[in-house]
Amino acid sequence: MHIRHQDLTTAEVRSSHLHRLHRVTLFSAAICHITQGSKVIIQDDSRLVAGPGELIIIPANTPLEI
Repeated sequence: MHIRHQDLTTAEVRSSHLHRLHRVTLFSAAICHITQGSKVIIQDDSRLVAGPGELIIIPANTPLEI
């Protein structure tokens, strides 16, 4: 699903396999809703684990690993 309205864009990403993204910089702020499994966000020395039903809010221009 992908919806765009003026400056607001939404997208849905589904994956059935484990993925790891290195050195990712989000140029726009993002809100991620975890529906199943878990997501681990690593930024510098900080590590955040989010599970089903949780939201992750990521500011713009944030370099991280997912």
